[in-house]
Amino acid sequence: MNGVIFVSKTMVVMAAGLGSRYGGDKQVVGVGPSNEILLEYSVYDSIKAGFDKIIIIIKYGLESIVFPIVDKMKSVNPEIEFCIAYQDSSKPFEGVEISKNRTKPLGTVHALLSAKEMIESDFGVINADDFYGRAAFDSLSNAMDKFDKNINSTLITYSLNKTLSNNGTVTRGICRVENEMLRGIYESYKIRTGDDGVIYELLDGELSALPPETPVSMNMWGFSKDTLPHMVDYLKEFLVNLESNDNSSECILPVMVGDLMASEVFSVSAFATNENWFGITYREDLKDAADELKMRHIAGTYPKQLY
Repeated sequence: MNGVIFVSKTMVVMAAGLGSRYGGDKQVVGVGPSNEILLEYSVYDSIKAGFDKIIIIIKYGLESIVFPIVDKMKSVNPEIEFCIAYQDSSKPFEGVEISKNRTKPLGTVHALLSAKEMIESDFGVINADDFYGRAAFDSLSNAMDKFDKNINSTLITYSLNKTLSNNGTVTRGICRVENEMLRGIYESYKIRTGDDGVIYELLDGELSALPPETPVSMNMWGFSKDTLPHMVDYLKEFLVNLESNDNSSECILPVMVGDLMASEVFSVSAFATNENWFGITYREDLKDAADELKMRHIAGTYPKQLY
């Protein structure tokens, strides 16, 4: 049969976080000109970039807000498959019991694997409360098209200075990239811009300066479907080793990727985007995000109404 073979790609949107610093369910706060939430922009850009299946991971209790939004997106994109998965940190995972005292989500690896039965193709993973920008989705899709026996994962990186909040500290995955391959990544907490204009991280109890162009992860990943069994094994080991009274430790994507890279299970390409990231970490971020989206609608990047 002649012609182009379409390779199906899935986008997994993680929307189950508690939004503790924001003070509520920031994933469902209307921020666009027509009260769109950031998730709607990510789905819009994913479809434009060639993703034909969307899985949205939520927690129980968000149905009344999320379901009508999904129905609206479905009505405009009947050719796209939409699915809802639930992150439930109280249920056993692959036979491993979770502490009954657990109230905090188990992290982004657990969130992603909450949808593992729905993932039937190579897949991207993003946060629901981040705005990544159209070009970043195109880069992710193109990178995933290049998966082969040597490269089974990819990361879209941002310049650190394009990912900061004016309203408080942020956590970022600091990356070491060589020849478009990810060679190292670690999670850095409480990054901020000092009064002197220098960007600092708190490392081992001391402030350390970071170059503005430092490549960072904003949790925009792509994975081959073949990586899923390795993720499952990794999370099971994490849970088995978790102390019964530990109600706060999380299994997070950057740490997992770093560990599986070190054991040569993952080989991760990395491509930089020039997009300006923005999100809603704090309530004060809402106005900045709304102003930025309004400008993008005016410029024609997005139609008057997304759906």
